[in-house]
Amino acid sequence: MAHNDDTVIDLSDTDIRLLLAQADVLYTAKQTAEKAYDAVADEIRTLLGEATVGTVDGVEVVTNRWQNRAVTDVKKLRAMFPVAAEAVIGATRYRKLDRKPKHRK
Repeated sequence: MAHNDDTVIDLSDTDIRLLLAQADVLYTAKQTAEKAYDAVADEIRTLLGEATVGTVDGVEVVTNRWQNRAVTDVKKLRAMFPVAAEAVIGATRYRKLDRKPKHRK
């Protein structure tokens, strides 16, 4: 069901059903490809073991180095420093395409 701030357009005379079917097929293919990639990447990591660089005939062909990423526990930050948290925490508004809304039949 539409929300109060929604704008609604009738797509009856468009290719929307075909496009949604294509999106479903492509989404499944994407998930399958990601699983296959992860499996191959795991095999490569197994070949590397604890090494960070793999070579073939002396030429570097693969690396598996550690990376660091800073993470922020926003809930904890807000609890400990509410004023500072509100001053530095931003929000991003974006649209999410939902191909299967709960009300779709």
